[in-house]
Amino acid sequence: MFRSIRLRFTIIYFLLVFIAMLLAGVFIVRSFEDYNLNVVSNRLDDIAQIMMSELSKIESDDLGEVRGIVQESIERHADIGLREEIYVIDQKSQSILATSTENVDRPVSEVLNT
Repeated sequence: MFRSIRLRFTIIYFLLVFIAMLLAGVFIVRSFEDYNLNVVSNRLDDIAQIMMSELSKIESDDLGEVRGIVQESIERHADIGLREEIYVIDQKSQSILATSTENVDRPVSEVLNT
């Protein structure tokens, strides 16, 4: 009789510890995921602000005319450790005018669907 009560207490104790560890693990994983998403989001916002400030210096409304300047600007930022892919898209033709990858002049739908 005494042995079965001790066994029950031990099983209950281990189950409580297991549940507590499971809940703590879920909380830590979610916190880590939220932190990383915030870091990436802030980095992308910073990159977008930098690129917008550089592109605002261009006085032409047609980016097709100044695509070399835009490409140089993107390459300059890629040289300083930019890991994200940047695409400048022409609204009229839906093609990529400048990019940090080799996808220049490809249709946007082709690049995004792959």
